[in-house]
Amino acid sequence: MPSTKQKIMTMTIQQIREVGYQQFSMRKLAKALGLSATAIYKHFEGKDALFKQATIELSAQFVQGLSLNRNRSPEDQLLQIAQQLCDQFQLEPNLMSFLFFNPQAINIMRHPVQDFSFLNLVRQIVHEANHGNCSDEHLLIKLWSFIQGYTSLIINHIIEYDPVLVAAALTELN
Repeated sequence: MPSTKQKIMTMTIQQIREVGYQQFSMRKLAKALGLSATAIYKHFEGKDALFKQATIELSAQFVQGLSLNRNRSPEDQLLQIAQQLCDQFQLEPNLMSFLFFNPQAINIMRHPVQDFSFLNLVRQIVHEANHGNCSDEHLLIKLWSFIQGYTSLIINHIIEYDPVLVAAALTELN
């Protein structure tokens, strides 16, 4: 049987999926769980702590769900990740927006923690793919910025995913 803390996390992710993190409410979360708001605060200091843990958990879930062929070149692996990110942004726009853009995700990226599985995986593959034209960190920033901007265009229905364009962009960035 899941613990109360796990039930809170599961319902948090469900509510983010349904309404987005911008519309998320601790009161609504408590009501959906049949708990008082103070009961939630016994497990999480506040919304920031809850969002931090949800970011870490969603990151791990995303990495587990990746069908990444580690026998392929690092560049091909980055393309696989880019395609799966674009697919997920179309299927789960609220969850993916949360994973990349909520304030706690941004804070985790500023001050990396070991538990942010997705960022750690991308860092590792970027290191393997780097041809030395810039530092790993600069390459990561260029790739991350491109993917965030590209997925933003996709979820806003401005463009559709184009694997040829993504492959060309990733090649040019490196």
